[in-house]
Amino acid sequence: MNMEVLRIGRVPAVSESRRLRLSLIFILYLAQGVPLGLFYIAIPAWMAANGASAAAVGTVLGFTSLPWTLKFFNGFIMERYPYLPMGRRRAWLIGAQSLMVFGMLAMALLDPAFSDVAILSALSFCIMTATTFQDVAIDGMAVDLVPDPERPRANGLMFGGQALGMAAAGAAAGFGIGLIGLSGVSIVAAMFVTLLIACMVFCRERPGERLLPWSSGTASKECADAHLGAWWPVLKTTWAAMMDRNSLIAMAPMMLIGVHGGLYVGALPLIAAGEAGWAQERISATASSGSLLAGVLAVLVYGAIVAWLGARRTMLSVYGLIALSGAAMLLFRDSWSAGWPVTGMLLASDPLNFCLAVCLGTIAMKLCTPAVAATQFTLYMAISNFGRTLGSAALGPIESVGGTEGLMWAIVAVGVAGAVLASRIRI
Repeated sequence: MNMEVLRIGRVPAVSESRRLRLSLIFILYLAQGVPLGLFYIAIPAWMAANGASAAAVGTVLGFTSLPWTLKFFNGFIMERYPYLPMGRRRAWLIGAQSLMVFGMLAMALLDPAFSDVAILSALSFCIMTATTFQDVAIDGMAVDLVPDPERPRANGLMFGGQALGMAAAGAAAGFGIGLIGLSGVSIVAAMFVTLLIACMVFCRERPGERLLPWSSGTASKECADAHLGAWWPVLKTTWAAMMDRNSLIAMAPMMLIGVHGGLYVGALPLIAAGEAGWAQERISATASSGSLLAGVLAVLVYGAIVAWLGARRTMLSVYGLIALSGAAMLLFRDSWSAGWPVTGMLLASDPLNFCLAVCLGTIAMKLCTPAVAATQFTLYMAISNFGRTLGSAALGPIESVGGTEGLMWAIVAVGVAGAVLASRIRI
Protein backbone atom coordinates (compact mmCIF):
# COMPACT_ATOMS: atom_id res chain seq x y z
CA MET A 1 0.00 0.00 0.00
CA ASN A 2 1.50 3.34 -1.02
CA MET A 3 1.79 6.43 1.18
CA GLU A 4 -1.09 8.26 -0.56
CA VAL A 5 -3.52 5.46 0.26
CA LEU A 6 -2.25 5.40 3.83
CA ARG A 7 -2.63 9.15 4.14
CA ILE A 8 -6.19 9.15 2.75
CA GLY A 9 -7.16 6.01 4.64
CA ARG A 10 -6.14 6.99 8.16
CA VAL A 11 -9.83 7.50 8.90
CA PRO A 12 -12.08 5.33 6.72
CA ALA A 13 -14.61 7.05 4.49
CA VAL A 14 -18.22 6.92 5.62
CA SER A 15 -19.07 4.73 2.63
CA GLU A 16 -16.46 2.17 3.74
CA SER A 17 -17.31 1.64 7.42
CA ARG A 18 -20.66 0.48 8.83
CA ARG A 19 -19.63 1.40 12.36
CA LEU A 20 -18.60 4.91 11.29
CA ARG A 21 -21.80 5.43 9.30
CA LEU A 22 -24.11 4.47 12.12
CA SER A 23 -22.07 6.32 14.75
CA LEU A 24 -22.09 9.54 12.73
CA ILE A 25 -25.83 9.33 12.10
CA PHE A 26 -26.51 8.97 15.81
CA ILE A 27 -24.04 11.71 16.80
CA LEU A 28 -25.33 14.21 14.23
CA TYR A 29 -28.96 13.64 15.19
CA LEU A 30 -27.98 13.96 18.84
CA ALA A 31 -26.44 17.34 17.95
CA GLN A 32 -29.63 18.32 16.15
CA GLY A 33 -31.50 17.76 19.40
CA VAL A 34 -29.45 20.46 21.18
CA PRO A 35 -31.09 23.53 19.57
CA LEU A 36 -34.44 21.73 19.51
CA GLY A 37 -34.30 21.12 23.26
CA LEU A 38 -33.11 24.67 23.84
CA PHE A 39 -35.84 26.43 21.86
CA TYR A 40 -38.74 24.00 22.22
CA ILE A 41 -38.32 23.13 25.92
CA ALA A 42 -35.88 25.23 27.94
CA ILE A 43 -36.46 28.76 26.60
CA PRO A 44 -40.30 28.59 26.59
CA ALA A 45 -40.23 27.22 30.16
CA TRP A 46 -37.77 29.97 31.21
CA MET A 47 -39.96 32.64 29.65
CA ALA A 48 -43.14 31.28 31.23
CA ALA A 49 -41.57 30.91 34.66
CA ASN A 50 -40.56 34.58 34.55
CA GLY A 51 -44.04 35.80 33.69
CA ALA A 52 -43.90 36.07 29.89
CA SER A 53 -47.32 36.05 28.25
CA ALA A 54 -48.66 33.18 26.19
CA ALA A 55 -48.44 35.44 23.14
CA ALA A 56 -44.74 36.10 23.78
CA VAL A 57 -43.93 32.41 24.22
CA GLY A 58 -46.04 31.58 21.16
CA THR A 59 -44.20 34.14 19.05
CA VAL A 60 -40.81 32.60 19.84
CA LEU A 61 -42.15 29.10 19.21
CA GLY A 62 -43.67 30.26 15.93
CA PHE A 63 -40.33 31.56 14.66
CA THR A 64 -38.70 28.35 15.90
CA SER A 65 -41.09 26.20 13.87
CA LEU A 66 -41.16 28.31 10.70
CA PRO A 67 -37.88 27.03 9.15
CA TRP A 68 -39.07 23.43 9.55
CA THR A 69 -42.13 24.13 7.41
CA LEU A 70 -39.90 25.47 4.61
CA LYS A 71 -37.09 22.93 4.68
CA PHE A 72 -38.02 21.21 1.41
CA PHE A 73 -36.48 24.29 -0.27
CA ASN A 74 -33.22 23.32 1.42
CA GLY A 75 -33.20 20.03 -0.43
CA PHE A 76 -33.62 21.68 -3.82
CA ILE A 77 -30.75 24.09 -3.06
CA MET A 78 -28.45 21.25 -1.92
CA GLU A 79 -29.17 19.14 -4.99
CA ARG A 80 -28.46 22.10 -7.28
CA TYR A 81 -25.35 23.48 -5.56
CA PRO A 82 -23.23 20.72 -3.98
CA TYR A 83 -19.45 21.04 -3.60
CA LEU A 84 -18.65 17.69 -5.18
CA PRO A 85 -14.93 17.48 -4.29
CA MET A 86 -16.04 17.18 -0.62
CA GLY A 87 -18.99 14.90 -1.40
CA ARG A 88 -22.62 15.75 -2.10
CA ARG A 89 -23.66 16.65 1.48
CA ARG A 90 -20.58 17.12 3.63
CA ALA A 91 -19.78 20.75 2.80
CA TRP A 92 -23.41 21.72 3.51
CA LEU A 93 -23.33 19.74 6.74
CA ILE A 94 -20.16 21.39 8.05
CA GLY A 95 -21.42 24.82 6.97
CA ALA A 96 -24.81 24.34 8.65
CA GLN A 97 -23.23 23.19 11.90
CA SER A 98 -20.85 26.16 11.83
CA LEU A 99 -23.81 28.52 11.48
CA MET A 100 -25.52 26.78 14.41
CA VAL A 101 -22.41 27.48 16.52
CA PHE A 102 -22.23 31.14 15.40
CA GLY A 103 -25.92 31.58 16.22
CA MET A 104 -25.46 30.18 19.72
CA LEU A 105 -22.40 32.37 20.28
CA ALA A 106 -24.43 35.37 19.09
CA MET A 107 -27.08 34.49 21.66
CA ALA A 108 -24.39 34.30 24.34
CA LEU A 109 -23.07 37.72 23.30
CA LEU A 110 -26.49 39.38 23.17
CA ASP A 111 -27.71 37.58 26.32
CA PRO A 112 -31.40 38.45 25.77
CA ALA A 113 -33.79 38.66 28.69
CA PHE A 114 -37.01 36.63 28.75
CA SER A 115 -38.86 39.80 27.69
CA ASP A 116 -36.70 40.37 24.56
CA VAL A 117 -39.14 38.56 22.31
CA ALA A 118 -37.89 40.08 19.05
CA ILE A 119 -34.26 39.10 19.73
CA LEU A 120 -35.17 35.59 20.89
CA SER A 121 -37.41 35.14 17.85
CA ALA A 122 -34.70 36.30 15.44
CA LEU A 123 -32.10 34.05 17.06
CA SER A 124 -34.41 31.04 17.07
CA PHE A 125 -35.26 31.55 13.38
CA CYS A 126 -31.60 31.84 12.34
CA ILE A 127 -30.38 28.90 14.45
CA MET A 128 -33.28 26.69 13.35
CA THR A 129 -32.69 27.60 9.69
CA ALA A 130 -29.13 26.32 10.05
CA THR A 131 -30.46 23.25 11.91
CA THR A 132 -32.88 22.42 9.08
CA PHE A 133 -30.02 22.57 6.57
CA GLN A 134 -28.11 20.18 8.81
CA ASP A 135 -31.16 17.91 9.02
CA VAL A 136 -31.63 17.73 5.26
CA ALA A 137 -27.90 17.17 4.70
CA ILE A 138 -27.82 14.26 7.18
CA ASP A 139 -30.90 12.69 5.61
CA GLY A 140 -29.45 13.03 2.12
CA MET A 141 -26.10 11.57 3.20
CA ALA A 142 -27.86 8.64 4.88
CA VAL A 143 -29.88 7.89 1.74
CA ASP A 144 -26.72 8.12 -0.38
CA LEU A 145 -24.39 6.04 1.77
CA VAL A 146 -26.40 3.65 3.96
CA PRO A 147 -27.02 0.31 2.21
CA ASP A 148 -30.48 -1.23 2.34
CA PRO A 149 -29.81 -3.83 5.10
CA GLU A 150 -28.61 -1.08 7.47
CA ARG A 151 -31.50 1.33 6.92
CA PRO A 152 -33.83 0.13 9.69
CA ARG A 153 -30.99 0.42 12.20
CA ALA A 154 -29.97 3.83 10.80
CA ASN A 155 -33.52 5.18 11.10
CA GLY A 156 -33.78 3.98 14.67
CA LEU A 157 -30.58 5.87 15.46
CA MET A 158 -31.86 8.96 13.61
CA PHE A 159 -35.14 9.35 15.44
CA GLY A 160 -33.81 8.03 18.73
CA GLY A 161 -30.76 10.29 18.66
CA GLN A 162 -32.88 13.35 18.01
CA ALA A 163 -35.31 12.46 20.81
CA LEU A 164 -32.53 11.77 23.31
CA GLY A 165 -30.63 14.92 22.32
CA MET A 166 -33.74 17.05 22.64
CA ALA A 167 -34.71 15.56 26.00
CA ALA A 168 -31.18 15.86 27.43
CA ALA A 169 -30.60 19.38 26.08
CA GLY A 170 -34.00 20.58 27.26
CA ALA A 171 -33.47 19.25 30.77
CA ALA A 172 -29.83 20.39 31.04
CA ALA A 173 -30.52 23.83 29.59
CA GLY A 174 -33.61 24.31 31.77
CA PHE A 175 -31.50 23.59 34.83
CA GLY A 176 -28.46 25.48 33.55
CA ILE A 177 -30.24 28.75 32.78
CA GLY A 178 -30.94 29.13 36.49
CA LEU A 179 -27.25 28.59 37.35
CA ILE A 180 -25.22 30.25 34.57
CA GLY A 181 -27.86 32.15 32.64
CA LEU A 182 -28.90 31.85 28.99
CA SER A 183 -25.52 33.23 27.90
CA GLY A 184 -23.60 30.49 29.70
CA VAL A 185 -25.92 27.75 28.43
CA SER A 186 -25.49 29.05 24.87
CA ILE A 187 -21.69 28.84 25.16
CA VAL A 188 -21.85 25.26 26.46
CA ALA A 189 -24.23 24.30 23.64
CA ALA A 190 -21.93 25.93 21.06
CA MET A 191 -18.94 24.01 22.44
CA PHE A 192 -20.82 20.72 22.22
CA VAL A 193 -21.85 21.28 18.60
CA THR A 194 -18.28 22.38 17.76
CA LEU A 195 -17.00 19.01 18.94
CA LEU A 196 -19.42 17.35 16.58
CA ILE A 197 -18.25 19.44 13.61
CA ALA A 198 -14.84 17.82 14.10
CA CYS A 199 -16.44 14.43 13.41
CA MET A 200 -17.33 15.55 9.89
CA VAL A 201 -14.12 17.51 9.26
CA PHE A 202 -12.07 14.31 9.59
CA CYS A 203 -14.44 11.95 7.75
CA ARG A 204 -14.85 11.81 3.98
CA GLU A 205 -18.08 10.62 2.41
CA ARG A 206 -16.15 8.49 -0.12
CA PRO A 207 -12.46 7.62 -0.54
CA GLY A 208 -10.27 10.18 -2.32
CA GLU A 209 -12.48 13.23 -1.66
CA ARG A 210 -11.22 16.40 -0.05
CA LEU A 211 -11.40 16.83 3.69
CA LEU A 212 -11.56 20.64 3.30
CA PRO A 213 -11.87 22.92 0.24
CA TRP A 214 -8.13 23.69 0.22
CA SER A 215 -6.91 20.09 0.73
CA SER A 216 -6.15 17.55 -1.99
CA GLY A 217 -8.74 15.19 -3.44
CA THR A 218 -11.29 14.90 -6.24
CA ALA A 219 -15.00 14.30 -6.64
CA SER A 220 -15.97 10.64 -6.70
CA LYS A 221 -17.54 9.11 -9.79
CA GLU A 222 -20.72 8.33 -7.81
CA CYS A 223 -21.17 12.00 -6.88
CA ALA A 224 -20.43 13.25 -10.37
CA ASP A 225 -22.87 10.77 -11.95
CA ALA A 226 -25.67 11.61 -9.51
CA HIS A 227 -25.36 15.41 -9.85
CA LEU A 228 -27.99 16.87 -12.19
CA GLY A 229 -26.39 20.32 -12.49
CA ALA A 230 -29.44 22.48 -13.33
CA TRP A 231 -32.75 23.48 -11.80
CA TRP A 232 -35.07 21.93 -14.38
CA PRO A 233 -33.63 18.39 -14.17
CA VAL A 234 -33.77 18.60 -10.35
CA LEU A 235 -37.44 19.64 -10.39
CA LYS A 236 -38.40 17.18 -13.13
CA THR A 237 -36.65 14.23 -11.48
CA THR A 238 -38.17 15.05 -8.08
CA TRP A 239 -41.67 15.27 -9.55
CA ALA A 240 -41.28 11.97 -11.39
CA ALA A 241 -39.97 10.24 -8.24
CA MET A 242 -42.80 11.54 -6.05
CA MET A 243 -45.47 10.60 -8.62
CA ASP A 244 -44.24 7.02 -8.96
CA ARG A 245 -47.02 4.52 -8.14
CA ASN A 246 -45.22 3.05 -5.11
CA SER A 247 -44.51 6.53 -3.81
CA LEU A 248 -48.14 7.63 -4.11
CA ILE A 249 -49.36 4.48 -2.30
CA ALA A 250 -46.93 5.06 0.58
CA MET A 251 -47.86 8.72 1.09
CA ALA A 252 -51.23 8.08 2.79
CA PRO A 253 -49.93 5.93 5.68
CA MET A 254 -47.01 8.36 5.97
CA MET A 255 -49.46 11.22 6.47
CA LEU A 256 -51.46 9.26 9.03
CA ILE A 257 -48.32 8.97 11.20
CA GLY A 258 -48.51 12.74 11.62
CA VAL A 259 -52.29 12.71 12.06
CA HIS A 260 -51.89 10.29 14.98
CA GLY A 261 -49.21 12.53 16.51
CA GLY A 262 -51.37 15.63 16.15
CA LEU A 263 -54.34 13.89 17.77
CA TYR A 264 -52.66 12.37 20.80
CA VAL A 265 -50.54 15.39 21.77
CA GLY A 266 -53.75 17.40 22.09
CA ALA A 267 -56.25 14.77 23.21
CA LEU A 268 -54.30 13.25 26.10
CA PRO A 269 -53.57 16.51 27.97
CA LEU A 270 -57.26 17.42 27.61
CA ILE A 271 -58.32 14.09 29.12
CA ALA A 272 -55.61 14.20 31.81
CA ALA A 273 -56.60 17.69 32.93
CA GLY A 274 -60.35 17.51 32.41
CA GLU A 275 -61.10 13.92 33.42
CA ALA A 276 -58.26 12.89 35.75
CA GLY A 277 -57.70 16.36 37.26
CA TRP A 278 -53.93 16.37 36.70
CA ALA A 279 -51.86 19.52 37.07
CA GLN A 280 -49.65 20.70 34.22
CA GLU A 281 -46.48 19.44 35.94
CA ARG A 282 -47.79 15.87 36.10
CA ILE A 283 -48.92 15.92 32.48
CA SER A 284 -45.55 17.26 31.30
CA ALA A 285 -43.55 14.81 33.41
CA THR A 286 -45.53 11.79 32.21
CA ALA A 287 -45.40 12.89 28.56
CA SER A 288 -41.64 13.51 28.84
CA SER A 289 -41.19 10.01 30.24
CA GLY A 290 -42.98 8.65 27.17
CA SER A 291 -40.71 10.66 24.87
CA LEU A 292 -37.58 9.45 26.66
CA LEU A 293 -38.81 5.85 26.45
CA ALA A 294 -39.47 6.34 22.73
CA GLY A 295 -35.93 7.60 22.16
CA VAL A 296 -34.34 4.68 24.00
CA LEU A 297 -36.49 2.13 22.16
CA ALA A 298 -35.72 3.77 18.80
CA VAL A 299 -31.98 3.52 19.42
CA LEU A 300 -31.92 0.01 20.90
CA VAL A 301 -34.92 -1.93 19.59
CA TYR A 302 -36.90 -0.51 16.68
CA GLY A 303 -34.21 -0.90 14.03
CA ALA A 304 -33.87 -4.59 14.83
CA ILE A 305 -37.65 -5.10 14.77
CA VAL A 306 -38.02 -3.36 11.39
CA ALA A 307 -35.09 -5.34 9.97
CA TRP A 308 -36.68 -8.59 11.18
CA LEU A 309 -40.33 -8.01 10.26
CA GLY A 310 -39.83 -5.55 7.42
CA ALA A 311 -40.98 -1.92 7.40
CA ARG A 312 -44.39 -2.63 5.87
CA ARG A 313 -45.38 -5.40 8.29
CA THR A 314 -44.05 -3.45 11.26
CA MET A 315 -46.02 -0.39 10.23
CA LEU A 316 -49.17 -2.48 9.79
CA SER A 317 -48.69 -4.05 13.25
CA VAL A 318 -48.06 -0.72 14.99
CA TYR A 319 -51.14 0.86 13.41
CA GLY A 320 -53.06 -2.12 14.79
CA LEU A 321 -51.64 -1.42 18.26
CA ILE A 322 -52.66 2.24 17.93
CA ALA A 323 -56.24 1.17 17.18
CA LEU A 324 -56.17 -1.19 20.17
CA SER A 325 -54.81 1.54 22.47
CA GLY A 326 -57.67 3.85 21.54
CA ALA A 327 -60.17 1.01 21.98
CA ALA A 328 -58.70 0.20 25.41
CA MET A 329 -59.15 3.81 26.49
CA LEU A 330 -62.81 3.64 25.46
CA LEU A 331 -63.24 0.29 27.19
CA PHE A 332 -61.96 1.74 30.46
CA ARG A 333 -63.83 5.05 30.10
CA ASP A 334 -65.17 4.86 33.65
CA SER A 335 -61.61 4.67 35.04
CA TRP A 336 -60.28 7.84 33.38
CA SER A 337 -60.75 9.77 36.61
CA ALA A 338 -58.44 7.30 38.37
CA GLY A 339 -55.65 8.33 36.01
CA TRP A 340 -54.06 4.97 35.21
CA PRO A 341 -55.52 4.63 31.68
CA VAL A 342 -54.23 8.12 30.89
CA THR A 343 -50.78 7.24 32.22
CA GLY A 344 -50.68 4.12 30.07
CA MET A 345 -51.75 6.00 26.94
CA LEU A 346 -49.27 8.83 27.53
CA LEU A 347 -46.42 6.35 28.00
CA ALA A 348 -47.42 4.29 24.93
CA SER A 349 -48.28 6.96 22.34
CA ASP A 350 -44.82 8.40 21.69
CA PRO A 351 -43.12 4.98 21.49
CA LEU A 352 -45.75 3.81 18.98
CA ASN A 353 -45.38 6.95 16.89
CA PHE A 354 -41.58 6.72 16.91
CA CYS A 355 -41.76 3.12 15.71
CA LEU A 356 -43.93 4.32 12.84
CA ALA A 357 -41.35 7.04 12.14
CA VAL A 358 -38.57 4.43 11.86
CA CYS A 359 -40.75 2.52 9.38
CA LEU A 360 -41.43 5.76 7.50
CA GLY A 361 -37.73 6.56 7.22
CA THR A 362 -36.86 3.05 6.03
CA ILE A 363 -39.60 3.04 3.37
CA ALA A 364 -38.74 6.60 2.28
CA MET A 365 -35.07 5.69 1.79
CA LYS A 366 -36.05 2.77 -0.45
CA LEU A 367 -38.27 5.02 -2.53
CA CYS A 368 -35.69 7.80 -2.96
CA THR A 369 -34.01 8.42 -6.31
CA PRO A 370 -30.27 9.02 -5.65
CA ALA A 371 -30.03 12.17 -7.77
CA VAL A 372 -32.66 13.99 -5.65
CA ALA A 373 -32.48 11.96 -2.44
CA ALA A 374 -32.25 14.94 -0.05
CA THR A 375 -35.26 16.68 -1.58
CA GLN A 376 -37.39 13.55 -1.92
CA PHE A 377 -36.70 12.31 1.61
CA THR A 378 -37.50 15.78 2.98
CA LEU A 379 -40.80 15.82 1.09
CA TYR A 380 -41.81 12.50 2.67
CA MET A 381 -41.04 13.95 6.10
CA ALA A 382 -43.04 17.06 5.16
CA ILE A 383 -46.04 14.89 4.31
CA SER A 384 -45.94 13.41 7.81
CA ASN A 385 -45.52 16.89 9.33
CA PHE A 386 -48.53 18.09 7.34
CA GLY A 387 -50.51 15.18 8.79
CA ARG A 388 -49.61 16.40 12.28
CA THR A 389 -51.04 19.82 11.40
CA LEU A 390 -54.24 18.15 10.16
CA GLY A 391 -54.52 16.06 13.33
CA SER A 392 -54.09 19.10 15.56
CA ALA A 393 -56.58 21.12 13.53
CA ALA A 394 -59.16 18.33 13.81
CA LEU A 395 -59.09 18.29 17.63
CA GLY A 396 -61.64 21.09 18.06
CA PRO A 397 -64.24 19.88 15.53
CA ILE A 398 -63.99 16.25 16.74
CA GLU A 399 -64.30 17.22 20.41
CA SER A 400 -67.27 19.50 19.71
CA VAL A 401 -69.14 16.64 18.03
CA GLY A 402 -68.09 13.60 20.04
CA GLY A 403 -66.48 14.93 23.21
CA THR A 404 -63.30 13.36 24.56
CA GLU A 405 -64.61 9.91 23.61
CA GLY A 406 -64.75 11.16 20.03
CA LEU A 407 -61.02 11.92 20.17
CA MET A 408 -60.33 8.30 21.13
CA TRP A 409 -62.60 7.05 18.34
CA ALA A 410 -60.57 9.22 15.94
CA ILE A 411 -57.36 7.51 17.11
CA VAL A 412 -58.99 4.11 16.59
CA ALA A 413 -60.01 5.18 13.08
CA VAL A 414 -56.47 6.36 12.28
CA GLY A 415 -55.07 3.03 13.48
CA VAL A 416 -57.48 1.00 11.35
CA ALA A 417 -57.02 3.18 8.26
CA GLY A 418 -53.24 3.15 8.68
CA ALA A 419 -53.14 -0.64 8.92
CA VAL A 420 -55.27 -1.03 5.78
CA LEU A 421 -53.18 1.47 3.80
CA ALA A 422 -49.86 0.05 5.03
CA SER A 423 -50.91 -3.39 3.78
CA ARG A 424 -50.98 -1.98 0.23
CA ILE A 425 -47.35 -0.82 0.23
CA ARG A 426 -45.24 -2.92 -2.13
CA ILE A 427 -41.51 -2.18 -1.93
